[in-house]
Amino acid sequence: MIDVEMWAIKDTEKDQMIKTKWGRSLWSRKQSPKTLNIIGYRKWERGTNNLKPIKVRVVEVLDD
Repeated sequence: MIDVEMWAIKDTEKDQMIKTKWGRSLWSRKQSPKTLNIIGYRKWERGTNNLKPIKVRVVEVLDD
């Protein structure tokens, strides 16, 4: 069994996880939404005020 805690960026307005320009949605370190290149969430247009980092738990159960 694999049990890992990782970080993701969540849109609190739409209540969903966000992918970056490179298709990445989980990180081992906490990321700031203002430093990531996220399509549709530019600081000067819409802003990143509704984005926040959250901790996600990933569990994988292996069959023997």
